[in-house]
Amino acid sequence: MYFPYLRGKQYELLALRESAAFMSIHKTKVSPIIEPVKNIMPSLEKALYELARKGINFNVIINPSVGDLKGKADDILQSIKRTLRGYENYQLAFLVNGNKSWSVIESIVKRIDFNYGGITLIHIEQVDDIASKIDSIGGVKYNIVSDDISSRRYYRYFDPETKVSLSDYFKAQTRNSDYRHNDDEMFTDDHVYFDSEGLVGFGDYLTIGKAYNDSGFMPYAVAIHLTYARSIGKDEELRVRHFVCDSFEDSSDISGKFEEALYKLVAWVPSSGCKSSAIDEFMDYYSKGHFPGLGTIKKLSIKHHIETIL
Repeated sequence: MYFPYLRGKQYELLALRESAAFMSIHKTKVSPIIEPVKNIMPSLEKALYELARKGINFNVIINPSVGDLKGKADDILQSIKRTLRGYENYQLAFLVNGNKSWSVIESIVKRIDFNYGGITLIHIEQVDDIASKIDSIGGVKYNIVSDDISSRRYYRYFDPETKVSLSDYFKAQTRNSDYRHNDDEMFTDDHVYFDSEGLVGFGDYLTIGKAYNDSGFMPYAVAIHLTYARSIGKDEELRVRHFVCDSFEDSSDISGKFEEALYKLVAWVPSSGCKSSAIDEFMDYYSKGHFPGLGTIKKLSIKHHIETIL
């Protein structure tokens, strides 16, 4: 099963809503993770409602570590309660950031006053005596272990049917222009091997990366990131291609920079074998000469990645 990890920002939530129909076709293979970080409850609720309407399993983080909703578990719980009445095919998720976080998690679980489908624990740091702590709250459906935890022994404390890995495969650069130095690189092959490693699933941070960035400045360069599959003998790996504009001296003419990057994408697609609804949209923008905005570029990259994995 695939667990895409998205922050609850506007275009990430839009990507989930627009991907819901495709995910519903593969609903036994996907369970998105949403970390609410922006105080845009209507947008969050629309995304949750659409996932539920399509019968998709998902995970909502109740104790986000960054953003506007950090420390506001009750606000998130109330949003879930009023949106998902009668729907229980989802998990309340908690970030496990070491021993100090556990008392907070226990406190939140005790005051939940509605039915839900189970608990997901996302282990960012190791916790002492984690097996007994899990028993104390009960109902844990998934133990998602971040690759920040280097000890493989930590997995031994979890039931085999709950084990999921979470990795940041995207090699984020400080500047978009830096992607031109390595425009095609390895992403992962975990989609092929996760089950042979005793896991029921794997997760990633898509083509965004784990680092949380809330800045709103205009970039000097526009980069479009697309993942694609490549066969190597009997094996397959997932790679990521970066399409970067040629102009990056200043932040002017973002529309023109997008056109330069999009031209490279359009030239590459026919030989790549890539197909997705997002690529169709990119092609449509190219034919119309339209710049949809930087947020839409991110949204399309997310949609393409989810479709590619599934």
